[in-house]
Amino acid sequence: MTTPLERSLATTLEAEVLAAVEPDPEFFVAVHRRVRRRRRRRVLVAGCAAVLALAAGATAVVAAGNVDRTDQVPNVAASTEPPKLPDIDMTKLPDFANLTAPGEAWPDAVATLPNRLPDGGIYRIVAMLPDNRYLVLTGPKPANFQDFPANGFLDAKVAIFDAGRNTVTVLTDPNASAGTSSYFNVYAGTVGDHAMWYAYATRDQKEEREIWSAPLSGGSPRKLVTLTADEPTDVADAFSVTHSGVVWRLPTPGFRHGPGQSDERKTVGFYRIGPTGGTPELVPGSEGFTPAAVAGWFTSDRELANGNLWNLTTGERRAWTRNPAVVEMRCGPLWCGGNNATGRPVMQKLDGSGYVELPTGSAISPTSDGRMAYYTYKQTQQGSDNVVWDMSTGRAATFPVFGSSSPVSRGGGRDFTAWEQDGKVILLNFLKIK
Repeated sequence: MTTPLERSLATTLEAEVLAAVEPDPEFFVAVHRRVRRRRRRRVLVAGCAAVLALAAGATAVVAAGNVDRTDQVPNVAASTEPPKLPDIDMTKLPDFANLTAPGEAWPDAVATLPNRLPDGGIYRIVAMLPDNRYLVLTGPKPANFQDFPANGFLDAKVAIFDAGRNTVTVLTDPNASAGTSSYFNVYAGTVGDHAMWYAYATRDQKEEREIWSAPLSGGSPRKLVTLTADEPTDVADAFSVTHSGVVWRLPTPGFRHGPGQSDERKTVGFYRIGPTGGTPELVPGSEGFTPAAVAGWFTSDRELANGNLWNLTTGERRAWTRNPAVVEMRCGPLWCGGNNATGRPVMQKLDGSGYVELPTGSAISPTSDGRMAYYTYKQTQQGSDNVVWDMSTGRAATFPVFGSSSPVSRGGGRDFTAWEQDGKVILLNFLKIK
């Protein structure tokens, strides 16, 4: 039996696993099944600039317009010219059993960092910054490392780690967790010249979600909005950091989850807030969507036979069709990875053709701009052997990840992955893979 906090964490974990560059297949399947069993009730959204009330029986909620808005969020309903995506070839499989390390395959794309911060704290990299700096989540090492949260640190800090100068600049408010029985900074990212993050808090036995921002150049952190609910399991879910701000999902008021009903088909849609605050805005047309495998893209219900990918920044849409042999599926803008009924990792084109069953492994998923594949090739007692595969060139590399609870071993950004090895953190920058 799980607690309300665990169920709420599971919801955000599903979104993060889908958006992360290093999905854990067993974890993804367990979370997805748990999320499908969740009950949805009334949700109350309390903001710093406005209060959005979702009363029982209401059919939709629209935030107030641009009155007193302090930031202007791009209109994602208006499509812009999408960037040209690379061509890929799914038919030429690398020799997975005879791959080199990433440092040999792409030496310019690999950086080596210390596995602890100057103060001795463990950390998880969530974004790369210029000049050998990194946005990180950091906290003390727990007594039982195997129980380290898969995503989110208890009483953690969001900080900038300057690896060249070996310094740490904390961005979070040191008093943020005051008056709470638990406080998790779950995830962070960069939006323009700001860091944005969201936290899960329990105050007076009521669960809340907080969204914060702070300038990357320095300055006081600012809490932008607090989200709460009248029932522990009803609070907003599926948070993610996009190029235009933090977005989160709300269920349809009064909805009761039952057999054959998916979360994605019974939601009001996604709300969003930019780094300088203002009134949370309902993203037009976002009802029925959930985060996709590639950051910045959202997808309609993954359990359907057909659906759409949608880039909330550019407005671009791409249709997908599930191949009948694919059970679990995670799509990017170029291809989909997943598993078949026997658990074997498989790939397909967006239109359902080009079905490929991989020789071994437990999961494969698109990442970065969609040309890269993250492939869990082999599970071992110590962890897993993982492969990054550039489908635009056919080159691939392998590396081990030891255990499943290391804060850096799950990657943590749209354009990189990181893992601990030989007492160091190794970071593979997808943007430098040519």
